[in-house]
Formats: sequence, C-alpha cells, structure tokens
Amino acid sequence: MISTPSRNRIAVQIGLILGIVAAEACSTPRPYTGGQGGSNAGATGGSANPGGHAGSSVGAQGSGGAPADAAMPDVPASSGGSSQDGAIGGTHGTNDGVGGYDASGGIVGSGGMSSLGGHAGSAGAGIPSGSGGASTQPGTGGSSAATGGASPGTGGTRGSGGIPGSGGLAGSGGASGCQAGGACQPTNPCQKGVYSCATGTQVCVPNGNQPTTVTCGSAQTCTGSTKFLQQMCDGNGACAPHVTQMCPSNETCAGDNCACNSPNQICNGSCVNVQSDPYNCGSCGNNDCANHSMECSAGQCVCGANTPNGSEICFRPGQVRGTCWSGACVLPALGVGCNTASDCVPGGCSTPGGFCLGTIEVSGQVSCGDVLGPSVTCPVSSGCTNVGGRLPPFAVCGAPTGTGTGSVTCDGPNDCPTNYDCCYTNDSQYTSQHCVAQPQPGVIGSGCTAYQPNPNGPQASLLCDPLNPTTSCPPGKSCRTESNDSLVYSFYCQ
Repeated sequence: MISTPSRNRIAVQIGLILGIVAAEACSTPRPYTGGQGGSNAGATGGSANPGGHAGSSVGAQGSGGAPADAAMPDVPASSGGSSQDGAIGGTHGTNDGVGGYDASGGIVGSGGMSSLGGHAGSAGAGIPSGSGGASTQPGTGGSSAATGGASPGTGGTRGSGGIPGSGGLAGSGGASGCQAGGACQPTNPCQKGVYSCATGTQVCVPNGNQPTTVTCGSAQTCTGSTKFLQQMCDGNGACAPHVTQMCPSNETCAGDNCACNSPNQICNGSCVNVQSDPYNCGSCGNNDCANHSMECSAGQCVCGANTPNGSEICFRPGQVRGTCWSGACVLPALGVGCNTASDCVPGGCSTPGGFCLGTIEVSGQVSCGDVLGPSVTCPVSSGCTNVGGRLPPFAVCGAPTGTGTGSVTCDGPNDCPTNYDCCYTNDSQYTSQHCVAQPQPGVIGSGCTAYQPNPNGPQASLLCDPLNPTTSCPPGKSCRTESNDSLVYSFYCQ
C-alpha cells in the first residue's frame, strides 16, 4: 500500500500533466465534470489504473481508465492522447471528442482528418468542427458529387454550373447542348420551323408556312405529251396537287420534260414538223405551200381542202404536173395522159390514155389549161386565156389582165349559136377561139374560112367535138386532136 506522502507526490504529478493538457486544449478555464482518475499504465502499454494516462509506447496501449476526479477543477477530460495503434484512448468527456486519426483515436476520428469535410471534429484534442476540407467523399465543399464537383451534378460544363449533372460534367450551369431560337425545317416541307428547348431537348417546332415557291412532294414527270409539274406548297402549310401541262405543239415527252423530237425540229423558236408544216415544208422557212394555200406532206406541197380549184401546180406520180381540184392533184383541162375521169378536172377523160375534156361537152362554159398545170373554167361571157410562160398567172378567166374578154370564148360547137362555127386561130401571142357566123347557114366550117381569109396569115381552123368526130366536121372528115406531151392545143377536122 502506498504511503500518504507518495500519494500526494503522485497527485501533484498528475495535476501538472493535466494542467499541461488543459493548456494545450483550451486557453479558457472551464469546469470539469468527470469522475475520479486512475493510475498510469506501464511503460510498455499495459493495463492502466483507472484514470491514468494512456501509455505512449509504440506497443499496444491500455485503455486509459475512467475520467479524472471531478474534484480537480479546470482539468479537462481526455481520452488518452495520440495513440498510433488505434487503442481506445479513454471515455469521452462532456465535450465529446475522440482525438485520434482513426476511430476514436485513429485516422477517421471526429477530431482528425474527417472524410466528411476535412479537419472536422466537435471537441477534444481536435480542431473545431467545420466544413471545407479536401475530401473525396460527399461533403459540403469537397471534390464530390455536390455543387462544383467533377462528377455529374450541378455546376458542370453542360448545364448551369458543371459538365453534366448536379456537380459534375452535366450540371445545370454549364454550356448547354440545346440551343433554342434558330431556324430549322420541320418534317412537313411546307412549314417553317424554329428550334425549341421546352422539353429539355432541342426540337424543331412549326412556326409558319412556306410560300408557294417552295417545292414539296413528287418531282416533275412527263408521259406521252402530258407534263406533271413538280409539286409546290400551297402557302397554307400543305403540298398542292400535281399541276399538269400539255406539251407544246409537236413536242412529246423525253425523260421528265417535253422535247422537240425527230422528225420535228426547232424553226424560228417553235417545234415544227418540216414534213407537214406548210410554213416550213421540207426545211425551216420554206413557206411556199402556205403562200399558195397548199398543205405539206412528206416535205412537199400538196393540194388541200382550202386550195383554190385549178390555180396551183402540183405533182402527180412520175412528177407529172397537175392542178389542185377539190383537194386532189389532177390533170388540167386538155391535159394529156388520163385513164379515168378521176385523173382529170371535171369533164372526164376522152378515152384511156387520152386527154381531159374539161368543158368541151358543157355548153356556156369554157376551159383553159396551161402546160405547167393550172386550169380554169369560166363562163363564155368572160372567156378565159392561157397566158403561158413560166410564171403565174398561167391560165385566167377573162383577158390576161383580169379584165375584159378572154382569148377563148368557145371550146366546141355547143358553145356557139345555131349556124355559128367555133373557130380557132394561133395568133402571135395567144390562141384565140371564138364563135363566128356561117356565111352559108348550115355549111359547117364556112364561118372559120370567113374569119381568117388571109392566105398568108394563120388560117382559122374549125373546132370540132372529139366525142362526136363526124357530126361536128364537114362531110368526109373526122375530128382529130393536136397536142404535145402534156396538153391538147386544138381539135381539127381532117
């Protein structure tokens, strides 16, 4: 048993130690409310008496005992100092603080380097608790998933403060990927659009209609001679139906458009068929057919329904010249080489391989034909004239000037009154045929002898009727024809 002086000496040592500890922990004296302390532990960290100082050896330390005696004022309770091996430092005092680095005296104690915010700790031998340390765990101000950290959360690059998230790369305060307000094209091509971020994602929403100049729907196509135009917006946000167009005259579809295809060609800006166009017959600009009221076929001028009868030259098979009559190319009056009436102007054909009669058998009418083809039929009152030559007019009613009486006023006996002969004479310029009274009534041909009595001049000949060869000639003679390869000049009795 320890004597009283020894106990007093130990008490003084304990008091000095507690005073030192108290001076380190707090500069302001405060009352102590703990219980009676125990004895010190051994130097090697063995068991301590209640209330003593924990051992400081690197070996295992004792538990430290119960708190010190409350009768010793201003000596704060301590849990035993800085133990390195994690031994319990003592029982907490009223200001709770473990003071070690882990657990009660170790790395994670409430007074050490807390993972909950740095140098936290509520009392004891640590630093007063607070936030703001270098923590890697969630905390008020560390590099955590809270505001300002490097993981998803508020404060990142994408969002208002981070990269995305509430404290990291996708926070709500960074540079957001959704940009609202720019123009865009909605799914409907006939609507206008603008970008919206109302849903948190960039979306193109309609905000108006496209004009009628904007295309939509099906592209242009062409079938046959009908073109289906590219569909266009209707100005009300919808795609209008196809508009169809017929190809221009003579054009047909080639691909998706109209084109001037062979045998057509562009003449003076228009697609024409030079095989059938009277204004461009055979070649661009050849308008002879149109100028003569003729049609064009196979690049050649032909008679048409609107071609005046007998006034225009045409070509029959074998390039035989003819005249237009009732839309057909026929031989003129007195034209040589007919086989049937259909080969001739009205009047018929004299015989197969013969000539076209014209008006020889028609009383009161006369016909004049030209070797080049034109032929006219006129009343005897005006007569007609075979002008001849290579340029029109070739055969006309009346005189060559178109006024007065023509050189031919009869083309057979039936155009003359009784006791008159139809006499023919080949004068210096035109063939003349007129009715002449018979000096000897009933004597056929006597009128023609009197008509041209000059024996040195052209002698007048009697015109006879080739279809009645004997009755229209003097006794013993018959009606013959005088002609060249294409035209009969006269009918004479021989």
